[in-house]
Amino acid sequence: MVPKTLAENAGLNAMEIISTLYADHAAGKTKVGIDLEEGVCKVVIAMDIWDLHVTKFFALKCAADAACIVLRVDQDAQAASFMLVEAS
Repeated sequence: MVPKTLAENAGLNAMEIISTLYADHAAGKTKVGIDLEEGVCKVVIAMDIWDLHVTKFFALKCAADAACIVLRVDQDAQAASFMLVEAS
């Protein structure tokens, strides 16, 4: 989602760039990213770009925790509503 949005916002052909990126990743080149200035896929380490795996991990963990809290609150609200209906 993010690479596609970045490519579109940079005025690049998003489908072409994403296809190239997926092909590179499928070929085992996992450190390839999009160079928005040149409009091509490159090894991001060569461009001195470092993306922390830990940051992504904790972002996904926090998102999952937030979703669980929302579901728990919804269940509690439904249970309270049911108890009010039964009490009447």
